[in-house]
Amino acid sequence: REFERVDPSDPDNLQTITVVKKRQDELGKLISRMDGMISATRNFYLQEKQLRKDTEKLERQFRLLFERATIGIALISPKKGLLQANPAFRNMLGDITSLDTFCRKFNESGQVEAIASSFSKRENAEQDSVDLSYYENGDVKWVHCLFAYVSEQRINQHREGEVLIEVIVNDITERMRREEQVRFAAEHDPLTGLHNRRGGEPFLRNLISASSGNDKTFVLMMIDLDKFKPVNDEYGHEAGDKVLEAVGSRIPRFFADSTCVCCRWGGDEFVVGLLAGKTFLNDIDIQCKLLIDMISVPVPVEGVGTCAVSATVGAILLKREHAELTTLLAKADELMYAVKREHRGGHRIESY
Repeated sequence: REFERVDPSDPDNLQTITVVKKRQDELGKLISRMDGMISATRNFYLQEKQLRKDTEKLERQFRLLFERATIGIALISPKKGLLQANPAFRNMLGDITSLDTFCRKFNESGQVEAIASSFSKRENAEQDSVDLSYYENGDVKWVHCLFAYVSEQRINQHREGEVLIEVIVNDITERMRREEQVRFAAEHDPLTGLHNRRGGEPFLRNLISASSGNDKTFVLMMIDLDKFKPVNDEYGHEAGDKVLEAVGSRIPRFFADSTCVCCRWGGDEFVVGLLAGKTFLNDIDIQCKLLIDMISVPVPVEGVGTCAVSATVGAILLKREHAELTTLLAKADELMYAVKREHRGGHRIESY
Protein backbone atom coordinates (compact mmCIF):
# COMPACT_ATOMS: atom_id res chain seq x y z
CA ARG A 1 0.00 0.00 0.00
CA GLU A 2 2.85 2.42 0.77
CA PHE A 3 4.47 1.65 -2.60
CA GLU A 4 1.17 2.37 -4.33
CA ARG A 5 1.14 5.90 -2.85
CA VAL A 6 4.42 6.79 -4.63
CA ASP A 7 3.43 8.66 -7.84
CA PRO A 8 6.46 9.75 -9.94
CA SER A 9 4.15 11.69 -12.27
CA ASP A 10 3.34 14.12 -9.44
CA PRO A 11 6.73 15.35 -8.16
CA ASP A 12 5.14 18.14 -6.09
CA ASN A 13 3.48 15.53 -3.85
CA LEU A 14 6.16 12.87 -4.01
CA GLN A 15 6.42 11.30 -0.54
CA THR A 16 8.79 8.78 0.99
CA ILE A 17 7.57 5.29 1.99
CA THR A 18 6.27 5.21 5.52
CA VAL A 19 6.58 1.98 7.51
CA VAL A 20 5.38 1.86 11.12
CA LYS A 21 8.15 -0.46 12.25
CA LYS A 22 11.59 -0.11 10.75
CA ARG A 23 12.63 -3.36 9.20
CA GLN A 24 16.16 -4.70 9.35
CA ASP A 25 15.85 -7.23 6.55
CA GLU A 26 16.51 -6.91 2.80
CA LEU A 27 13.12 -5.31 2.23
CA GLY A 28 13.91 -2.68 4.88
CA LYS A 29 17.19 -1.84 3.18
CA LEU A 30 15.42 -1.58 -0.17
CA ILE A 31 12.79 0.73 1.33
CA SER A 32 15.54 2.90 2.88
CA ARG A 33 17.37 3.24 -0.42
CA MET A 34 14.13 3.98 -2.28
CA ASP A 35 13.30 6.67 0.27
CA GLY A 36 16.71 8.24 -0.41
CA MET A 37 16.07 8.18 -4.14
CA ILE A 38 12.59 9.64 -3.69
CA SER A 39 13.91 12.45 -1.44
CA ALA A 40 16.75 13.25 -3.87
CA THR A 41 14.37 13.23 -6.82
CA ARG A 42 11.91 15.52 -5.09
CA ASN A 43 14.65 17.93 -3.96
CA PHE A 44 16.12 17.99 -7.47
CA TYR A 45 12.68 18.67 -8.94
CA LEU A 46 11.97 21.50 -6.47
CA GLN A 47 15.35 23.06 -7.20
CA GLU A 48 14.75 22.83 -10.95
CA LYS A 49 11.29 24.30 -10.49
CA GLN A 50 12.66 27.26 -8.54
CA LEU A 51 15.48 27.71 -11.06
CA ARG A 52 12.94 27.77 -13.88
CA LYS A 53 10.92 30.43 -12.07
CA ASP A 54 14.05 32.51 -11.46
CA THR A 55 15.09 32.11 -15.11
CA GLU A 56 11.67 33.14 -16.37
CA LYS A 57 11.75 36.15 -14.07
CA LEU A 58 15.19 37.15 -15.38
CA GLU A 59 14.05 36.65 -18.95
CA ARG A 60 11.07 38.94 -18.36
CA GLN A 61 13.34 41.54 -16.79
CA PHE A 62 15.88 41.36 -19.62
CA ARG A 63 13.10 41.46 -22.23
CA LEU A 64 11.71 44.55 -20.51
CA LEU A 65 15.17 46.15 -20.51
CA PHE A 66 15.67 45.16 -24.16
CA GLU A 67 12.33 46.59 -25.27
CA ARG A 68 12.49 49.79 -23.20
CA ALA A 69 16.20 50.55 -23.45
CA THR A 70 17.07 54.02 -24.73
CA ILE A 71 20.07 52.60 -26.60
CA GLY A 72 19.60 50.59 -29.79
CA ILE A 73 20.47 46.88 -29.64
CA ALA A 74 20.53 44.55 -32.64
CA LEU A 75 21.86 41.16 -33.71
CA ILE A 76 23.09 41.07 -37.31
CA SER A 77 24.24 38.12 -39.41
CA PRO A 78 26.35 38.89 -42.49
CA LYS A 79 24.48 36.05 -44.24
CA LYS A 80 20.93 36.33 -42.87
CA GLY A 81 20.72 40.06 -42.19
CA LEU A 82 19.02 41.61 -39.17
CA LEU A 83 17.95 38.84 -36.80
CA GLN A 84 16.66 40.94 -33.93
CA ALA A 85 16.43 44.62 -32.98
CA ASN A 86 14.79 46.53 -30.16
CA PRO A 87 12.46 49.52 -30.71
CA ALA A 88 15.18 52.08 -29.90
CA PHE A 89 17.37 50.67 -32.69
CA ARG A 90 14.53 50.89 -35.21
CA ASN A 91 13.50 54.37 -34.05
CA MET A 92 17.05 55.64 -34.50
CA LEU A 93 18.03 53.99 -37.78
CA GLY A 94 14.73 53.14 -39.43
CA ASP A 95 14.24 50.16 -41.72
CA ILE A 96 17.44 48.11 -41.48
CA THR A 97 17.12 44.65 -43.03
CA SER A 98 20.69 43.61 -43.77
CA LEU A 99 24.30 44.36 -42.89
CA ASP A 100 24.61 46.17 -46.23
CA THR A 101 21.70 48.55 -45.54
CA PHE A 102 23.11 49.15 -42.06
CA CYS A 103 26.51 50.14 -43.51
CA ARG A 104 24.97 52.41 -46.17
CA LYS A 105 22.91 54.22 -43.54
CA PHE A 106 25.95 56.20 -42.39
CA ASN A 107 28.01 58.94 -44.03
CA GLU A 108 31.09 56.93 -43.04
CA SER A 109 29.77 53.82 -44.83
CA GLY A 110 33.25 52.78 -45.99
CA GLN A 111 34.52 52.73 -42.41
CA VAL A 112 31.54 50.67 -41.24
CA GLU A 113 31.96 48.21 -44.14
CA ALA A 114 35.63 47.76 -43.21
CA ILE A 115 34.73 46.97 -39.59
CA ALA A 116 31.94 44.59 -40.65
CA SER A 117 34.24 42.86 -43.16
CA SER A 118 36.95 42.34 -40.55
CA PHE A 119 34.35 40.83 -38.19
CA SER A 120 33.05 38.56 -40.94
CA LYS A 121 36.56 37.30 -41.60
CA ARG A 122 37.32 37.13 -37.86
CA GLU A 123 40.24 39.50 -38.34
CA ASN A 124 39.11 41.90 -35.64
CA ALA A 125 39.35 41.96 -31.87
CA GLU A 126 36.37 40.89 -29.79
CA GLN A 127 34.83 44.34 -30.19
CA ASP A 128 35.24 47.68 -31.95
CA SER A 129 33.57 51.08 -31.60
CA VAL A 130 33.25 54.22 -33.70
CA ASP A 131 31.28 57.49 -33.83
CA LEU A 132 29.08 57.64 -36.93
CA SER A 133 26.85 60.27 -38.56
CA TYR A 134 23.78 60.07 -40.77
CA TYR A 135 21.10 62.40 -42.12
CA GLU A 136 17.52 62.43 -40.86
CA ASN A 137 15.05 64.95 -42.27
CA GLY A 138 17.93 67.13 -43.40
CA ASP A 139 19.61 67.18 -39.97
CA VAL A 140 22.85 65.45 -39.07
CA LYS A 141 22.52 62.82 -36.35
CA TRP A 142 25.37 61.15 -34.49
CA VAL A 143 25.57 57.73 -32.80
CA HIS A 144 28.29 55.91 -30.94
CA CYS A 145 28.29 52.39 -32.38
CA LEU A 146 29.75 49.34 -30.60
CA PHE A 147 30.35 46.12 -32.55
CA ALA A 148 30.96 42.85 -30.71
CA TYR A 149 31.13 39.15 -31.51
CA VAL A 150 28.35 37.02 -30.07
CA SER A 151 29.94 34.27 -28.00
CA GLU A 152 29.56 30.59 -28.94
CA GLN A 153 27.98 29.89 -25.57
CA ARG A 154 25.07 32.17 -26.42
CA ILE A 155 24.37 31.29 -30.07
CA ASN A 156 24.49 27.80 -31.57
CA GLN A 157 24.98 29.09 -35.10
CA HIS A 158 28.60 29.80 -34.21
CA ARG A 159 29.23 26.09 -34.11
CA GLU A 160 28.18 26.00 -37.75
CA GLY A 161 30.77 28.65 -38.58
CA GLU A 162 28.37 31.62 -38.86
CA VAL A 163 29.55 34.96 -37.52
CA LEU A 164 26.99 36.96 -35.58
CA ILE A 165 27.58 40.61 -34.70
CA GLU A 166 25.96 42.39 -31.80
CA VAL A 167 25.49 46.08 -32.55
CA ILE A 168 24.78 48.66 -29.85
CA VAL A 169 24.06 52.24 -30.92
CA ASN A 170 23.77 55.21 -28.58
CA ASP A 171 22.49 58.61 -29.76
CA ILE A 172 25.24 61.18 -29.09
CA THR A 173 23.84 63.99 -31.27
CA GLU A 174 23.42 66.44 -28.40
CA ARG A 175 26.89 65.67 -27.07
CA MET A 176 28.46 66.21 -30.50
CA ARG A 177 26.59 69.49 -30.93
CA ARG A 178 27.78 70.71 -27.54
CA GLU A 179 31.33 69.70 -28.39
CA GLU A 180 31.02 71.49 -31.74
CA GLN A 181 29.76 74.62 -29.99
CA VAL A 182 32.62 74.50 -27.49
CA ARG A 183 35.13 73.88 -30.29
CA PHE A 184 33.66 76.72 -32.38
CA ALA A 185 33.79 79.09 -29.42
CA ALA A 186 37.41 78.12 -28.75
CA GLU A 187 38.48 78.62 -32.37
CA HIS A 188 36.43 81.66 -33.42
CA ASP A 189 36.26 85.30 -32.44
CA PRO A 190 32.88 85.90 -30.73
CA LEU A 191 32.56 89.45 -32.11
CA THR A 192 33.26 88.93 -35.82
CA GLY A 193 32.72 85.18 -36.17
CA LEU A 194 36.10 84.86 -37.92
CA HIS A 195 38.74 82.35 -36.90
CA ASN A 196 40.83 83.49 -33.97
CA ARG A 197 44.56 82.84 -33.80
CA ARG A 198 44.08 79.32 -32.39
CA GLY A 199 41.49 78.35 -34.98
CA GLY A 200 43.18 80.01 -37.94
CA GLU A 201 46.73 78.67 -37.58
CA PRO A 202 45.93 75.05 -38.65
CA PHE A 203 44.14 76.29 -41.80
CA LEU A 204 46.98 78.63 -42.69
CA ARG A 205 49.50 75.81 -42.27
CA ASN A 206 47.38 73.59 -44.53
CA LEU A 207 47.41 76.30 -47.20
CA ILE A 208 51.21 76.55 -46.95
CA SER A 209 51.50 72.78 -47.42
CA ALA A 210 49.02 72.84 -50.32
CA SER A 211 51.03 75.52 -52.11
CA SER A 212 54.04 73.18 -52.40
CA GLY A 213 54.09 71.81 -55.94
CA ASN A 214 50.97 73.83 -56.79
CA ASP A 215 50.56 76.33 -59.60
CA LYS A 216 49.13 78.77 -57.06
CA THR A 217 51.08 80.94 -54.63
CA PHE A 218 50.41 81.23 -50.93
CA VAL A 219 49.72 84.84 -49.96
CA LEU A 220 49.71 86.03 -46.35
CA MET A 221 48.31 89.46 -45.50
CA MET A 222 48.62 91.24 -42.18
CA ILE A 223 45.96 93.97 -41.88
CA ASP A 224 46.00 96.56 -39.10
CA LEU A 225 43.26 99.17 -38.69
CA ASP A 226 44.31 102.83 -38.59
CA LYS A 227 42.55 105.43 -36.42
CA PHE A 228 40.69 102.73 -34.52
CA LYS A 229 41.78 103.83 -31.02
CA PRO A 230 40.16 107.27 -31.39
CA VAL A 231 36.85 105.54 -32.19
CA ASN A 232 36.97 103.69 -28.84
CA ASP A 233 38.16 106.78 -26.97
CA GLU A 234 35.60 109.18 -28.48
CA TYR A 235 32.52 107.02 -29.03
CA GLY A 236 33.04 104.11 -26.64
CA HIS A 237 33.74 100.41 -27.02
CA GLU A 238 30.28 99.64 -28.39
CA ALA A 239 31.03 101.83 -31.39
CA GLY A 240 34.45 100.17 -31.70
CA ASP A 241 32.78 96.74 -31.67
CA LYS A 242 30.44 97.84 -34.47
CA VAL A 243 33.43 98.88 -36.56
CA LEU A 244 35.21 95.58 -35.92
CA GLU A 245 32.04 93.64 -36.82
CA ALA A 246 31.71 95.58 -40.08
CA VAL A 247 35.36 95.08 -41.02
CA GLY A 248 35.13 91.40 -40.03
CA SER A 249 32.24 90.90 -42.46
CA ARG A 250 33.78 92.94 -45.32
CA ILE A 251 37.13 91.13 -45.50
CA PRO A 252 35.71 87.63 -46.25
CA ARG A 253 33.34 89.11 -48.86
CA PHE A 254 36.27 90.75 -50.62
CA PHE A 255 38.10 87.44 -51.07
CA ALA A 256 35.80 85.20 -53.09
CA ASP A 257 38.41 82.43 -53.32
CA SER A 258 37.21 79.29 -51.53
CA THR A 259 40.71 78.67 -50.14
CA CYS A 260 40.78 81.99 -48.31
CA VAL A 261 41.16 81.94 -44.51
CA CYS A 262 40.27 85.14 -42.67
CA CYS A 263 41.18 85.61 -39.01
CA ARG A 264 40.89 88.26 -36.36
CA TRP A 265 44.39 87.98 -34.97
CA GLY A 266 43.75 90.15 -31.94
CA GLY A 267 42.65 93.70 -31.17
CA ASP A 268 42.31 95.53 -34.49
CA GLU A 269 44.61 93.17 -36.43
CA PHE A 270 43.38 90.76 -39.09
CA VAL A 271 45.23 88.05 -41.02
CA VAL A 272 44.26 86.68 -44.43
CA GLY A 273 45.79 83.64 -46.13
CA LEU A 274 44.91 82.32 -49.58
CA LEU A 275 46.22 80.42 -52.58
CA ALA A 276 46.38 83.00 -55.37
CA GLY A 277 46.45 82.31 -59.09
CA LYS A 278 48.25 84.35 -61.75
CA THR A 279 45.30 86.71 -62.27
CA PHE A 280 45.22 87.74 -58.61
CA LEU A 281 49.02 88.00 -58.40
CA ASN A 282 49.21 90.21 -61.50
CA ASP A 283 46.73 92.60 -59.91
CA ILE A 284 47.74 92.15 -56.27
CA ASP A 285 48.79 95.80 -55.94
CA ILE A 286 45.32 96.88 -57.10
CA GLN A 287 43.69 94.24 -54.91
CA CYS A 288 45.40 95.62 -51.81
CA LYS A 289 44.24 99.17 -52.65
CA LEU A 290 40.66 97.97 -53.22
CA LEU A 291 40.73 96.08 -49.92
CA ILE A 292 41.89 99.17 -48.04
CA ASP A 293 39.23 101.31 -49.79
CA MET A 294 36.51 98.83 -48.81
CA ILE A 295 37.65 98.77 -45.17
CA SER A 296 37.73 102.59 -45.17
CA VAL A 297 34.02 102.94 -46.01
CA PRO A 298 32.37 104.64 -42.98
CA VAL A 299 30.44 102.35 -40.66
CA PRO A 300 26.97 103.42 -39.48
CA VAL A 301 26.76 103.44 -35.67
CA GLU A 302 23.49 104.08 -33.87
CA GLY A 303 23.58 107.26 -31.79
CA VAL A 304 26.87 108.34 -33.38
CA GLY A 305 26.27 108.57 -37.10
CA THR A 306 29.25 107.00 -38.85
CA CYS A 307 32.74 105.94 -37.82
CA ALA A 308 35.55 105.68 -40.35
CA VAL A 309 38.85 103.83 -40.09
CA SER A 310 41.52 102.97 -42.59
CA ALA A 311 43.93 100.02 -42.83
CA THR A 312 47.56 99.26 -43.48
CA VAL A 313 48.50 96.01 -45.22
CA GLY A 314 51.71 94.00 -45.34
CA ALA A 315 51.59 91.07 -47.81
CA ILE A 316 54.08 88.22 -48.19
CA LEU A 317 54.17 85.99 -51.30
CA LEU A 318 55.65 82.57 -50.62
CA LYS A 319 58.03 81.70 -53.43
CA ARG A 320 59.95 78.96 -51.62
CA GLU A 321 59.10 75.30 -51.51
CA HIS A 322 58.11 75.60 -47.86
CA ALA A 323 58.26 77.99 -44.92
CA GLU A 324 57.13 78.06 -41.32
CA LEU A 325 53.94 79.97 -40.57
CA THR A 326 55.59 81.80 -37.66
CA THR A 327 58.28 83.09 -40.02
CA LEU A 328 55.76 84.37 -42.58
CA LEU A 329 53.64 86.01 -39.87
CA ALA A 330 56.68 87.78 -38.42
CA LYS A 331 57.73 89.05 -41.86
CA ALA A 332 54.19 90.23 -42.74
CA ASP A 333 53.88 91.96 -39.36
CA GLU A 334 57.28 93.63 -39.75
CA LEU A 335 56.39 94.74 -43.28
CA MET A 336 53.02 96.12 -42.22
CA TYR A 337 54.50 98.18 -39.37
CA ALA A 338 57.23 99.49 -41.68
CA VAL A 339 54.50 100.80 -44.01
CA LYS A 340 52.54 102.22 -41.04
CA ARG A 341 55.60 104.20 -39.93
CA GLU A 342 55.94 105.74 -43.41
CA HIS A 343 52.33 106.19 -44.46
CA ARG A 344 49.21 104.85 -42.77
CA GLY A 345 46.55 103.51 -45.08
CA GLY A 346 49.15 102.11 -47.46
CA HIS A 347 50.42 98.66 -48.34
CA ARG A 348 53.57 96.82 -49.35
CA ILE A 349 54.14 93.44 -50.97
CA GLU A 350 57.31 91.34 -50.74
CA SER A 351 58.28 87.82 -51.79
CA TYR A 352 59.90 85.32 -49.49
